[in-house]
Amino acid sequence: MSDQDAIDSAVHGADVGVSALGPSMDRKATGLPLIAGTGTGTGHILTAMKHHGVRRYIGHATPSVHDPRENPTLLTGLIGLIARTFLRRG
Repeated sequence: MSDQDAIDSAVHGADVGVSALGPSMDRKATGLPLIAGTGTGTGHILTAMKHHGVRRYIGHATPSVHDPRENPTLLTGLIGLIARTFLRRG
């Protein structure tokens, strides 16, 4: 996640960038290394994609992130409750 050269090599020759990076489940972890700025996992992927002309990005995030355009259901409420209770880093 922090090795820009390795990520650049992995992206070279790709048609699409795919990220399924997830947060650390360590409750003592701090910061947002996946998303906070260009020196992050996602930032490195996007930089490498731009460098190699890869224009399509598919990102997979935690289902506990609420999309305001989504209609709430019992399942989405349950996922949010579980995430807030047991998976705070998610």
